[in-house]
Amino acid sequence: MTNLLAADRQVVVLDADLSRSSGSAVLRDRWPDRFVTTGIAEQNTMGVAAGMALVGLRPVVHTFAAFASMRACEQIRISIAYQVLNVTICASKGVLGASYSGPTHHATEDLTIMRAIPGMTVVAPRDFRDLQRLLPELVSPDAPV
Repeated sequence: MTNLLAADRQVVVLDADLSRSSGSAVLRDRWPDRFVTTGIAEQNTMGVAAGMALVGLRPVVHTFAAFASMRACEQIRISIAYQVLNVTICASKGVLGASYSGPTHHATEDLTIMRAIPGMTVVAPRDFRDLQRLLPELVSPDAPV
């Protein structure tokens, strides 16, 4: 992500209050003007990302998979996908990755939900290294990912 932010001033990061646990605080500290902490408000985060994309920015959103796929599904579908906006959603802790936090954090249906949204590209990197390799390609298309 640091390479993307360094190379493209249009890339911005929206983080749903996970900068300490995800390690994205490094990005916040280096690019404070291009890092937005939206708090635990995933629906609003997707709306903010859509607005940013409409003015030419390339938002990359990070939240847990359960909250991207379930809590913010309607905002992703209507505000991002139906408008074919360039928003990249990086959802971590898929399936039972956050099971220690209880059933509200289980995301057993996250990939299925996102695949059902018209125009949405869904990629499931196997690990962080795979994500790093794929991220430049995922941020560049003018379509939701």
